[in-house]
Amino acid sequence: MNRKVLRKGVLAVAGCAALVTATFGTQVVSAAGTNSAEVILMYHDFFGPSSIWINKSTDGGATFGAPENVVANFTATNPSMDAIVAADMACNTVPSGVKIVKSGPLAGRIYLAWIAADAAQNTSGCNLSMAQSFHNLIVAWSDDNGATWTPQVAMDIGIGQDASTPFAAFTIDDQGNPYFAFDSQTPQPLTVGGATSARAATCATESTTGTGPITDASCSYHMYVIWSPNGGTTWDDGGGTPAGSASIPYQASSANETGTDQFATIAAGDPGKVDISYLHTSAIEPQNQFGKFDPLGCDGMDNATNVAPLPTYPPRCLWNLFVGQSLDLASTTSNPTAAIWTNSQQTSVAMHFGDICNLGIACAQPAPPIVPRDPRHLLDFNMETVDPTTGCAHIAYADDNAGTQYGATVTSPNGNHIVSADQTSGSNILGLGTGACIGTGSPGYGLNQLPQYGGEPSITSDGTGELYASSPNLGLQVDLSTNKGVTWTLAPVNPDSASGDTCLGTDQSNALYACNLAGSVDTCALQADVWKTVDQGVTWQYGTNTTIPMPSGTSCGTSTSPFGVDRQWVDAFIPPPPGTGVPESAWAALLLPVAGVALGVGWVARRRRRSPAAE
Repeated sequence: MNRKVLRKGVLAVAGCAALVTATFGTQVVSAAGTNSAEVILMYHDFFGPSSIWINKSTDGGATFGAPENVVANFTATNPSMDAIVAADMACNTVPSGVKIVKSGPLAGRIYLAWIAADAAQNTSGCNLSMAQSFHNLIVAWSDDNGATWTPQVAMDIGIGQDASTPFAAFTIDDQGNPYFAFDSQTPQPLTVGGATSARAATCATESTTGTGPITDASCSYHMYVIWSPNGGTTWDDGGGTPAGSASIPYQASSANETGTDQFATIAAGDPGKVDISYLHTSAIEPQNQFGKFDPLGCDGMDNATNVAPLPTYPPRCLWNLFVGQSLDLASTTSNPTAAIWTNSQQTSVAMHFGDICNLGIACAQPAPPIVPRDPRHLLDFNMETVDPTTGCAHIAYADDNAGTQYGATVTSPNGNHIVSADQTSGSNILGLGTGACIGTGSPGYGLNQLPQYGGEPSITSDGTGELYASSPNLGLQVDLSTNKGVTWTLAPVNPDSASGDTCLGTDQSNALYACNLAGSVDTCALQADVWKTVDQGVTWQYGTNTTIPMPSGTSCGTSTSPFGVDRQWVDAFIPPPPGTGVPESAWAALLLPVAGVALGVGWVARRRRRSPAAE
């Protein structure tokens, strides 16, 4: 259908809906649109069946429905895949994210992503221990507003390879295709009977026997990317086991590097164009047969009171932020090794000194009188986003190389701060012809401090390029930048001073959604909450849930989970107004600033620069 005709239809719908926009600083929000947004809160349970769950809102996050077990709502399209995924997630899952497609032919599709172990390893511990090898990367999507889900194993990297360092990153491109980024040893083919790979066993032996640190390059942890060019159905070459999964990933870190990569991040633009980042140390971390790092294996003398580390343990590790970019994944799906990557180190001084644990809450702590350096001081991940108005990437990471407790001999100029690494030059992944990132070659970045320190910072961009960040260190405090990350300010109001995890998302109207774990609102243990602002954090709307009656004075949060909640994520999408007959894909393509009506369009912002003739 002609886009001009469709756009006229949308203008008529907007007029009937009495569309009103409100402007707060540079945040422009369509009140009518955002009040009808579909919001998905995703998480896994902590004390229950180890499943992936969602709560849904259809009124812009004001109220949410009861928890829904995703595995109970798998479609019958591929029963064998349903069974594989259900078995793999029966003991341990780690959520990687929820994304709702905002534009393109898949607009409105909801993706859930997570990593899991497998049934064969259940005896090694579930959920709390994190002792298993998380070697399955899994995605499920819904095209019926979350009523049913189609699961697909994106890749099985093999028992003994672990993608939980400690999280895998997940994103989608501007056409709704999904991507994973993860760190692990080189993926290995599945072995007969589900046994760990011989290489994993060898690296585990080398980690505890020998006269010096590990030098076997095959024990290095690299950063990898996999993606689906067809909405999740097949990944990379599609030739892996099970069917449709990738048989080989893209190695995104430099092929010349040895050592250890952690905290993978990824942002995608046009299909097959990605920016990535990771933390790297030249030391090879000691590891066990499941791909887990030996506790405090990278922390020198901090492993126990007055006990010297094993000779195979390296000196306390120095970590730096590395970035990368590839623009040709779309032409190399059948042969990922042919993809071209540009990589560069962005921190001139290490941003972390010591161990990074990938065992979650089971991480060991140094014993007195050793200086108590918490190996989870960075918490569990970094994050990356792309500005849809420039195509420039923005990375949020924690820098704790400062002070007597965490500082190295040479401390970082950004120590004890969250830092945004903001792309300022080089190619952009959205194919835009104007703006800062229109050059060629390896992208250049500037490093800018946020006001506070906090581990596992989240970052997102709205459709106008406004950046938001958060970390659980100060509760649900949100930072915002209106100048591409150069400077940051704290939002005027912190909706909750307590937090265990945070996350951020936006809808097409530019409304900001923030999720929180174990907030002060909740009287039930380990629940998740969703908050929303349309005025840059001046006021906040709380997502209530009354689906399960509670005694007076009791609140089980937005999630109201009977099993407790861990690692929640949130995203939102404004669907077409009811009764218009406009498909979601057409609606998304037409949510453009027309006749002075600013709607904030997310990915489709770049279409603003097209000439009328192109429409």
